[in-house]
Amino acid sequence: MAAILAGLAHALRLDPDERGYDAAAVALVADLRAVSVEFSRMWEEHRVSRSYSSTVSVHDERVGRLDFDYALMVSSQSHQRLHTLHAVPARPPRSG
Repeated sequence: MAAILAGLAHALRLDPDERGYDAAAVALVADLRAVSVEFSRMWEEHRVSRSYSSTVSVHDERVGRLDFDYALMVSSQSHQRLHTLHAVPARPPRSG
């Protein structure tokens, strides 16, 4: 989840430069900062990025740990964002 929050914080930093002042984006950031100390910390770091990648791990009670490669890409022309999650293949347990 931290990787997704970081990617979102980095991408939201691009908005004022690309679109000018956007009341909806300002309100979204305020809401996210109010409910998430982690997002607020990331926002204060002032990192800006058109792309971001990391590994995200999720625990599912039925199958256990699931790892995903996470990537965020932002188009400089259309300003659209693409979030992708790709499953990382499980490693077989070591014998011995």
